[in-house]
This record gives sequence, structure tokens and C-alpha cells, in this order.
Amino acid sequence: YRLPVPTPRPGRRKGSGRRGKAGAGDYPRLHAGSTSVSAACSGTNYTASASTSLVVSPLPVTLTLSGLGSYVYDGSDHAAMASVGGAVAGYPATLTITYNGGLTQPNAVGVYNVLATLNPGDYTASPASGTIQITAVPTPNVVVSISDGRDYVQYGKKLVYTIVLVNTGTGTASNLAVDDVLP
Repeated sequence: YRLPVPTPRPGRRKGSGRRGKAGAGDYPRLHAGSTSVSAACSGTNYTASASTSLVVSPLPVTLTLSGLGSYVYDGSDHAAMASVGGAVAGYPATLTITYNGGLTQPNAVGVYNVLATLNPGDYTASPASGTIQITAVPTPNVVVSISDGRDYVQYGKKLVYTIVLVNTGTGTASNLAVDDVLP
């Protein structure tokens, strides 16, 4: 940035106006941060200087997580996805997604706390969080019991057996066949 050369007043001698230049930093500033800007000019009868800091604040945006929820174990990774909402133009917004504090995507039975954070830069956002739960594959567990309902039997009397099947597992038991061979 260059400052204009001062215009001399009528009746005064024209000075040797020197154009000032911006100070250190990336000026014009394109990213969030601050830059010191200074300028100086002088002539025969004058000297002037100025300095200031140019501050560009990060642009507020929002983070949103998807891919959260409950999954049945299948051996594959279950990754969350994050999107950045707001006026994101020209400069990429980078973020990090962690699962229980690490970067490894969940693939085993358990509950995983998911946290998406925006990396420092040209944007600012509150973290987004949620959970991924991976549950065990539903499996049946069939328990069989047999009873005649008596402690003894009399000769010549009829004896009735009751066979009961109970599924105490988490999955559906199907195509069951019961076969009880009496001695």
C-alpha cells in the first residue's frame, strides 16, 4: 500500500515528498491474524509518520456431524462425517474428527464419543459432538427344558412330558426342530 504524496499549500515550497510503504507482514492481509502497518513521509518543512495494526478476525462458521448413531457389528469402520456451514469461500476450512480422543475410526463393539474441531485458521467454530455405538451381532440362545410335572408315576398310568424352548438371546431363532427320544 502506498500513501499519496502530500499536496503543497499555495505559497509554500514544494517538498521532496517520499511515499511510505506498509511495514512487515502479509499486506494486504488475506488471512485471519494481525499485521503491523506503518508509513512515513517527509518534505522540506514537514515530517509525518503513522503506524497501526490491521486485525482480521476469523470468520464464524458452524460444524455439523453426520454418520452418528447405532450400528450392528460388521467388522468395518464406521466413520463420522463433518460439514462446515457458513460463508466458507476462497480458503479451505480444515477440521479434525476424533473417536474417544483418537483418530482411529471405530470398528469394534462399543460406544465412541465423536468430536469434530475446526483447526485454527481463517474460521472459528464451536466443536460438534455426538456418539457412534456399535452393538454385537444379535444371536439366538435357545434353552430347552423338559418336565413331566410329577415326582413319581404309577404303573399303567399315562405320563405326559412338556418340552419348553425359550430364546434368551438377542437374535431370532428360526427353523428349530425338537426331537426327544424316550428310552
